[in-house]
Amino acid sequence: EYRDGKIHPRFEGKNLKHSWKEKAACKGMDTNIFFPSPTDSNLITSEAKKICESCPVQKQCLDYSVKVMEHYGIWGGGTMHDRRKIRSKLKLAG
Repeated sequence: EYRDGKIHPRFEGKNLKHSWKEKAACKGMDTNIFFPSPTDSNLITSEAKKICESCPVQKQCLDYSVKVMEHYGIWGGGTMHDRRKIRSKLKLAG
């Protein structure tokens, strides 16, 4: 669920069955921590990134978010800005 009990717009109506998600450190957590609003503090982003650092599927999560061009949230410890940099590097290498 997303803020105020709504489903995050990127997930609505989608079946997101990925085996790596079953092993994620964030499984079952409140997703608001991973989708901070622009007015939320950097402390919330830091908390999310800390959870991702200890996650056994951090790389798969980040790779997924880059592949699907996710624009929102913290995925595999990466922010939207981090994912943009990764995509730029991939374009230069490819």
